[in-house]
Amino acid sequence: MSESEGSVHNSQGETTFEGRVEILGDFPRPKHRHRRRVTRQGKHIGLFLITDNGRIIIDLGPAAYFVHHNFQIRAGDPLKVTGVQVIEGAMPLVQASEVKTRDKKLKLRDKNGLPLWPAAMDRLN
Repeated sequence: MSESEGSVHNSQGETTFEGRVEILGDFPRPKHRHRRRVTRQGKHIGLFLITDNGRIIIDLGPAAYFVHHNFQIRAGDPLKVTGVQVIEGAMPLVQASEVKTRDKKLKLRDKNGLPLWPAAMDRLN
């Protein structure tokens, strides 16, 4: 994860969640302070995952990263998400490090929680 992100990703606390995608959409990224200046992240895509234990909010990453890897997720799809629960503002969510559909897997973050997409993808939108 870059220093500029407002949440902390600790891969040691990773958990895997399985369920069905309920809603998929844009997640606005908050403004934050980084080295004495305020910056704004681009939009990430996220989803509500319905599991046996209820609904979980998942932050995936920039839509451009998924397009680049030809990785599609649709409402109703079964999905397995590995990630860390974080608090971003007042909203708890899971910051995904890997997603799996029936036949594809996409790695989103390295073992230290650093995004695998170029920083420029975060500034789109």
